[in-house]
Amino acid sequence: LLSSLFVLPAMYVVNDKIATRKNTEKTAKTPGLDLPILEKTGNAMKKRSVSIAVLAVFTLLTGFFVYTSMHAEFEADMLKIEPADMPSVLTHHEILQNFEINPDFAMVTTDTFNKSRKISDRLKNNRLVGMVDSITQYLPSTDEQKKRKPLIEKIRQNAERYLDMNIQGGMPTGAIADIPEYLTKSSVSNDELNLFIDELDRLQMNVEEIGQIAFMGMQNRLRRYCDKLTGGKDKSKSEILALKKEFKNNSEIRESIAEWQQNYIPFLAQNLVDMSDTETITVKTLPKNIIDQYMNKNGDNLVTIYAAVDLWNGNKMKLFQKATSAVSKNVTGTVILMDRLITLIGSKGLEATLFSLLAVFIILLIDFKNLWQALFATVPLIVGFIWMIGIFVFLGFKFDVANVTAIPLILGIGIDDAVHIMHGIKREGVNRLGLIYKQTGRALILTSITTGVAFGSIAFAHHRGLAGMGILLFIGVISCLLASLFVLPAIISLFFNKRVNKAEE
Repeated sequence: LLSSLFVLPAMYVVNDKIATRKNTEKTAKTPGLDLPILEKTGNAMKKRSVSIAVLAVFTLLTGFFVYTSMHAEFEADMLKIEPADMPSVLTHHEILQNFEINPDFAMVTTDTFNKSRKISDRLKNNRLVGMVDSITQYLPSTDEQKKRKPLIEKIRQNAERYLDMNIQGGMPTGAIADIPEYLTKSSVSNDELNLFIDELDRLQMNVEEIGQIAFMGMQNRLRRYCDKLTGGKDKSKSEILALKKEFKNNSEIRESIAEWQQNYIPFLAQNLVDMSDTETITVKTLPKNIIDQYMNKNGDNLVTIYAAVDLWNGNKMKLFQKATSAVSKNVTGTVILMDRLITLIGSKGLEATLFSLLAVFIILLIDFKNLWQALFATVPLIVGFIWMIGIFVFLGFKFDVANVTAIPLILGIGIDDAVHIMHGIKREGVNRLGLIYKQTGRALILTSITTGVAFGSIAFAHHRGLAGMGILLFIGVISCLLASLFVLPAIISLFFNKRVNKAEE
């Protein structure tokens, strides 16, 4: 506004001074956009029959768009606002599909392990909950550890049997120890080789799933390493599948596998023996990285609750919140925050729109110094606003946290056209609508089209939320232009011509 008031006129003055000093003749002005139809339209709008027809059409369309606006829906799923092919969005859907775990989660902190354990126990059988992540997974209760101790000891004993299988001497009882078959094999059979090759496919899928879980847990280093093994999105770069191909094409690989097996099984057995420790697990025996992941310096520990379903479909979000709130009143997380945000947008967004409309009306009242004229200028804005919402919903779009910001914007943009038309009528009178349309109407069309195109260009954004905002603003600008050009003159011409003339006097 300031540059239009000061910079542009100054540029014209300077240009004129330069041209005068050079004694050059001024060139003919470049003709502007000539739209003869505007003057004809303005003259037609003075006719009572035309104004009645225009109001009838606009009334029917406005009623229809009021009806469609009542069916407006709000898109709560933030993923549907992001670009559809964004890696995080694709991975989110893969995790939900493959693991029945929704990366959107709820969180709660407790001050004792028993409280965390109770929350986990209460939620683990809920069909809406896919996983409960808590330090209690690494810290079983004392009773649970006592029950597991005999099983762990049995695992340890079985593993110890494989640590010294090369002994073939007589037993104290005179019996001979059985030598495992894998120690006597010089090569594996074709069936065993094929089974081993098939297991590489299983390994490929397992590592892919580990990578997806690592993404969900923000373990970026682990995710990158998994992608290196599996090839990520490009399976041709998979090291596992490359190994499978090498095994298929190498006829001598069976001997190498037999030798590898003889060396690996004792190594695996030793690991099992080391892991089969029956010592009681306490917080002090847990690794530091686990403690840091779940506990703060005050001793509070974190419980993370992952949903098993798509929370953004139907009323599952409300049900999930109800289930988590039942175990603690202090539940928070992305699910809770999004629900609060949507509620605030619905209530506070409406308040902001009404306050904006009130502010616009007060400014119009100060400008026109007449209540009726201020009301007349507001009508096209309200009609255009209804059309914007109705057309947007009719085209199948939903409102979301991105495009809903366009609603207050259109109040400031859409009122411009009505103000100029109202000033033209106030200055020239309704009987000179042809001249008003020819002069003011041309400027309004140019400014509205350029503004609409500028906003409409956002519709090509890869981000679906921004694209929806561009579409909504384009519809709003054009709707307010049409309402200003047709609804406002028709209403004044039919019902309030004398009132405007009286205000002029």
